[in-house]
Amino acid sequence: MARIYEQMGEDDKALSLYKRYLTSFQSPALTRYLQKGQVQIRHHLGSRGVSWIATRINAVQTGSVAPKLYWGRAPLQIQWALKKSVGVEREKVTELSLLRVHRRMARLYRKRKQRQEMDNAYFRVFLLSEEMMRHFVKTRRAFDPIKPTNAEARFYMAEYRRKIFQQMPFVLYKKLEPELIKNMRIRFVRPPIGEAGLLLAHDYMQVFPMKVNEWSWAANFRRLEIQQLLAQKALRSKTPPSLPTGVVATYEKQVKSLAMLWLRKARKGYASILQNAVKIELYTPWVERGMLAYQRLVSKNGGVLTSSPWWSRLLRLREQFR
Repeated sequence: MARIYEQMGEDDKALSLYKRYLTSFQSPALTRYLQKGQVQIRHHLGSRGVSWIATRINAVQTGSVAPKLYWGRAPLQIQWALKKSVGVEREKVTELSLLRVHRRMARLYRKRKQRQEMDNAYFRVFLLSEEMMRHFVKTRRAFDPIKPTNAEARFYMAEYRRKIFQQMPFVLYKKLEPELIKNMRIRFVRPPIGEAGLLLAHDYMQVFPMKVNEWSWAANFRRLEIQQLLAQKALRSKTPPSLPTGVVATYEKQVKSLAMLWLRKARKGYASILQNAVKIELYTPWVERGMLAYQRLVSKNGGVLTSSPWWSRLLRLREQFR
């Protein structure tokens, strides 16, 4: 019935029915687990990332501190809401319809642009699908919906962190030291936001282990798009007013050179993954985004796309899927 309301555009009624279904069929123990887990994910995800979250969940579930794991130089200390718990029992998470309902709710919130509700819903999808995989929950159908759903949740968890990244300002140096700026070669410049970009790229890479083409491609596109976002931030940034006059020209040249370097990396990366899409004959909205992004970068650089055989094949592939 809820799906019928969805098809009719009655999203409020659909959400209401999904919530009633969960109230009736989801165990209190599982509900508590998901509620506590989503609070902890929201608290830690922005600063720690998807990999950190997944590691904590796994360590809590197995009931060990896992001393072999390290974060920085200090041993990993498990700090989670469920320290005394080892997740939930297998019988609580064997019903695949629960996972489908949580996923439908997340997608509806995404459609309605209710960001906070969407994020929380995907956090719950992630927790539940992780539990199902841990307990080796199987489906009678040939197609296993757990890993694709988990990949989708991982992707949108990385998207949550991307929003934080987009708000970060561009700063080329932590400290404006004239002598350092004068003598610094561009390949050795490490702006703080560049490090944040690497961490975000690592978040998107957490989608790949699920081996789901659709979401792996989306994550790959976002991973490469970080290079573009960094370049845009650099080119739009203003020269610090406190910078001594003698190094202003050098500073601005370094900013522009770094931005061009990021754009070249993005262009090469887009070309590589688009060629892979041609090889496996994959065409999705994310491939379309990759095509548009690559076109813009090539045209800005004065290049010609029609000279590439793989580009012609990609255009034919697009026509097949339209």
